[in-house]
Amino acid sequence: MPHETVEITIGGQLFHLRSTEGPERLHQYARYANAKLAEVTDGAESLSLRVALLALLNLSEELYLEREAHRNLLEQIEGRAGKIKEYLDSMET
Repeated sequence: MPHETVEITIGGQLFHLRSTEGPERLHQYARYANAKLAEVTDGAESLSLRVALLALLNLSEELYLEREAHRNLLEQIEGRAGKIKEYLDSMET
């Protein structure tokens, strides 16, 4: 897919971004980012660096927790797959 320039607004700031993911995906990201900014601004119109950093911290926490959950799930799957393999191997002997 070719790079496409997409216009999005985050925190009242207009951005022209190039992406191969298409406009809808970038608009989804922008809506999510704006929702996170709204959580820390309580609806205030002005956006300071401090507010942006708080929103970034919130997103970082979400990402960390999701990665941790993914890692835990992967470990469970690998453990179960190992047990199944052991069982199947024991059936062959």
